[in-house]
Amino acid sequence: LSSDEWKAYVSRIRDVARMGTDEFDLTVSIHSHAGGFIDFKDELERLLNEIDSSILKLCVDTGHQTYAGFDPVAFIDHYYDRVAYVHCKDIDPLIKSNVIANRIGFYDACGQGIFCKLGQGEVRFDSLYKLLTERGFKGWVTVEQDCDPTLDVSPLLDARANRDFLAQVGF
Repeated sequence: LSSDEWKAYVSRIRDVARMGTDEFDLTVSIHSHAGGFIDFKDELERLLNEIDSSILKLCVDTGHQTYAGFDPVAFIDHYYDRVAYVHCKDIDPLIKSNVIANRIGFYDACGQGIFCKLGQGEVRFDSLYKLLTERGFKGWVTVEQDCDPTLDVSPLLDARANRDFLAQVGF
């Protein structure tokens, strides 16, 4: 984005965040997402620095942050006071490596199964649980199992496996 486009983008997010907070008493959060306008750590940090924490919180998505090349657990630790909720998602490191090496687009990466069941990828959910517990996190922690329906997937079996895994690490 150009400088003017960035300013307009931040202004729109600020306006919507203020409206949601002031007019509707909502907790407004930004969710960084691969293939979107806010994807990488530097973009997300820049946005957080430009919008007051009283109107804009964070939804940390462990999969998308890992996909973007930064550690979601360290990010939560650093920005803990802004974290409203957490999406648990995992990334297959072998597919991620291939995606990066071959500059494969986000949707094609999804079609290759980059988002794997929790515990089968590189996100450190034991560290996430420890951090959230030690810090007394009271927000929501949800599981998002992104999958391409054209692959051999079973959302119900994935949900059960994800729940079993999270229980093993303490959630």
